[in-house]
Amino acid sequence: MQRTIFIGFILFNRKECFMKRFIVITSALLFTLGLAGCSSHYEMTMADGTKIITVGEPSLDQNSGMYTYETRFDGEQQVSQDQVKEFVKQPY
Repeated sequence: MQRTIFIGFILFNRKECFMKRFIVITSALLFTLGLAGCSSHYEMTMADGTKIITVGEPSLDQNSGMYTYETRFDGEQQVSQDQVKEFVKQPY
């Protein structure tokens, strides 16, 4: 009598279980890492010369005049439009 193992939506025989599970988990991991690498980075130059690397394009709230941006370590931040000199998309 063969035992089958149900993982997610795939049925595995006991003999095939390890290799197929390894392939499914590796594929899911690579897909997730691929999606994480798709965001664009921008270099925001402030009026005082400070440079900030953002994750994704900063967005401007027209009502408040504040740019909202996210950094890798500090999370979501806001800065006044008057303090931002420019922001440029980075090639990496």
